[in-house]
Amino acid sequence: MTVKLSDSALKLTALSLILLAGGAAARQEPDKDGSKDHKITGRYQGSHITEYSQKEYEEVRFLKPPLDAAGNGSAPLTDAFSIPLAGRVTTIVYRGPNGRSILEVLKNYIDRLSGAGFTTVAKCRGEECGQPNHTIQRLYFRGARAHTRDSEPIMSSDRDLIVYTLLQKKSSAGDIWVSLYGSEFQHGGDLTPSLAVSVLETRPMETGKMVFVDAASMQEAMEKTGRVALYGIYFDFNKSVLKAESAKQITEIARLLKNKPSLKVLVVGHTDGKGDFDYNMELSELRAAAVTDALISSHAIPASRLKPVGVGMAAPVDTNKTEEGRARNRRVEIVEY
Repeated sequence: MTVKLSDSALKLTALSLILLAGGAAARQEPDKDGSKDHKITGRYQGSHITEYSQKEYEEVRFLKPPLDAAGNGSAPLTDAFSIPLAGRVTTIVYRGPNGRSILEVLKNYIDRLSGAGFTTVAKCRGEECGQPNHTIQRLYFRGARAHTRDSEPIMSSDRDLIVYTLLQKKSSAGDIWVSLYGSEFQHGGDLTPSLAVSVLETRPMETGKMVFVDAASMQEAMEKTGRVALYGIYFDFNKSVLKAESAKQITEIARLLKNKPSLKVLVVGHTDGKGDFDYNMELSELRAAAVTDALISSHAIPASRLKPVGVGMAAPVDTNKTEEGRARNRRVEIVEY
């Protein structure tokens, strides 16, 4: 028996087939939980993330072939074949798509980065790299301070298939480095590439994160720089009255001054960049005075050793465009004079 479908039914059936085909084409292996692409490097279409790690600040070493490391990759990473760097580091391992070569994947990354202003610092392929795949992997991930679940996430059965490229983009805001290491293997009869991508955004380690600073640490900072920034002194918004939780830090300032009887200090109040300039100048001076008053009345520090100063928003240590930056700018500094 032949069944005839109406025009609308035929259109609906055709649409269903298109959607099913589209869904099948879009399916691929899922990314590792919590992972994401790096905005600088992106990803090769059809690949998925198998390993991911990110640290806001780390000291790393990116490889500089040819590699000369004994001990199966356990030898120290020296300046002879690695570059010491520090900053925000992200390492991502991609696998796939099936049917593509590692050279094709690598070249796409290099083309993208070159178009964004990166230049190639070092590169090698196969025997030019100086070590077999498993040794390079140990050096690569150890240098990038990235841990993986699989001891060899970059799979390869042929030393000639190993590729490595190191790129750099210079910038007044901080250089950016990208390290690429990959290979390919046979998976289900298809050639499958895998690539490790490490991005290092150079930046100084964030300081001023210590909310409480003891007397010994303050003294060490004073001896080195003549000043110390304190973030453990609290005031309510737009107020100059010390909050109770400031007492612990005030006690440590007093301990520093009692340990160093000849030390005289400026107590300098700083605000962020929000609000009127003159208002912030006055507020910062009132807050500095509140600290000196507490040292005098509660800890018997002679007034002659203390001088309150307010500088308002005039001496920021970070941008006032973000809340994190403003938080770093709101501080009390003890300055020797």
